Amino acid sequence: MIPKTLEANLKWRRQLLNEAAFADHFQNQLRAACAASPWFWINAFVFTFRQKKVLSNGEEVPCTGHEAHHPFITWLVQDEFIGELIDAIDGGHDVLINKSRDMGASWLCLTVLHWYWQFRSSCTFLELSRKEEYVDKKGSMDSLFEKHRYINKWQPRWLLPQHTLDDKYMHLGNPDNGSAIEGESTNGDAGRGGRKTAVLKDEFAAVLNGAEVDAATADTTACRIYNSTPKGPGTQFHKIFKERRARVLTLPWWRHPEKGAGARQVLDEAGKPKWTSPWYEAEKLRRDKKAMAQEVDMDHGQAGDMFFDHDEIDRHRRAHEKAPVLTGTLSLIVEDAGDERKRAIIGKGLAEAFTFARGGERPAWKLWIPLVNGRPPQDLSYCFGIDISNGAGGSNSVLSVIADEINMKVAEFASPFVSPEELAEIACFAGVWFGGAGGSAFLCWENNGPGGIFGRKVVKLGYRKFYFQRQDNTQAEQKTPRWGWHSNQQRKEILLARYREALAKDQIINACKESLDEALDYVYDETGLLIPGRLKQESGGGRALHGDRVIADALTILAREELPSKKGKRTHAPVGSFAGRRDAHKRKLKEADIWRD
Repeated sequence: MIPKTLEANLKWRRQLLNEAAFADHFQNQLRAACAASPWFWINAFVFTFRQKKVLSNGEEVPCTGHEAHHPFITWLVQDEFIGELIDAIDGGHDVLINKSRDMGASWLCLTVLHWYWQFRSSCTFLELSRKEEYVDKKGSMDSLFEKHRYINKWQPRWLLPQHTLDDKYMHLGNPDNGSAIEGESTNGDAGRGGRKTAVLKDEFAAVLNGAEVDAATADTTACRIYNSTPKGPGTQFHKIFKERRARVLTLPWWRHPEKGAGARQVLDEAGKPKWTSPWYEAEKLRRDKKAMAQEVDMDHGQAGDMFFDHDEIDRHRRAHEKAPVLTGTLSLIVEDAGDERKRAIIGKGLAEAFTFARGGERPAWKLWIPLVNGRPPQDLSYCFGIDISNGAGGSNSVLSVIADEINMKVAEFASPFVSPEELAEIACFAGVWFGGAGGSAFLCWENNGPGGIFGRKVVKLGYRKFYFQRQDNTQAEQKTPRWGWHSNQQRKEILLARYREALAKDQIINACKESLDEALDYVYDETGLLIPGRLKQESGGGRALHGDRVIADALTILAREELPSKKGKRTHAPVGSFAGRRDAHKRKLKEADIWRD
């Protein structure tokens, strides 16, 4: 039995070292025991560098002097974790570590890999962090490799490899058994080309190019270890967690022996059970809501610098999200029509030239309103917001359709495989088919990049109801001759802020699950740049903001502002009603000659 209290464990360790000091046979027995059991090795010979501890009243205080060098005595949750991690490495499957801060996850991962390095032959590991200084910096315990050196420093010499270690920058080799640990920062090609027993990706939620790093290591190893506290939905870490692409190992704060002292479950504001303890209540006083979500509660929805409020999106989802009432494809009845014929159909608004086929294997259209006589209701005014991709399969081109009178997103077209020219035809045809009170739908698209090709095709087809860029920072905001909406970072952030407010006030009712999911992907990165979950790398090496459904939804706001005013003549109030009696009294006062005696 391994003693798990500090005093008893230190006494036991001292006894082992004393008995083994001049006994080669006992050293061999201990070495065999360590090779057979990582739990024995860690609790008997490994130390960890500790920076703070929790008092019985829940207060955190620093550890200094000899207290900073603490024997690694594993907790029950850590014992379970070690078994799961070894099972993943030996079995060859990915694991994601969803943890609260200060649960020892990084030390556990490094210590398990170190155990393989020390006691298993021909193992190779790659350890990644977002900056080189976090991978290897001599003298800094924040770096991964300095932790490995620390582990070696506290072990007895007879337990370490007998030959001189191959200890170089971001490389630690064991000459006794041929095992090695290598390090690298999380650049786009990290790990590409090599083959490893396992790859550790430390604090992976903070990696900006997480998708690229993930792709680069896919063929490198059968076991990728994703270790991080959550930093919001716009991260590759969250996507892997949400889609369960890896086995999830959880290290929650309430299983910490000090933080979880006196832990109990209570109901939160929404009536859901959650854990609390004296330490947790003390932490709530010194952290803001976002920090508690990220560092303590492992709440992926609330963590990170999110642009859209998670609670507000969740409210909107509960109130309005629903499945489309029908799906299908919209096409011309006349096959192989030339440009002249298409221009004539668009110019004359011949909605009868189109047919909507319900269902299908890959329906591109979703509708949240029923058709009336084969078309959307014609007493509504329709606006299209359009986000355009190159059609190469990397991201969707999206048409988002809103009915102005009912403030509702009523339809959506989404496909990653249509070119900007094809999308222009689809938008013009759909604009005629939707028709409505304005005769045809009003289009607003993002004109940057492939939007220029889209816009030229729209004009060539003779469609005339579309948005012209407004002048920025002027009181009148007059139209310019440039068709489409020309975005930059400032305009995009302003537009998305307007869309966020519209959702909060139900000025746009969005029933689309994918749209609301994508809204939660928008976060501010560490440079303050607003980015969606899928950050695209441009050919010149720069980064650009793409948002597919969110941008299309937001552009309907600009389209709606271009619709003619619907203010009609005032109707007369019913006779006998309060308003009717008030109007009759006003008419009598107006007719009376108040100057006559």
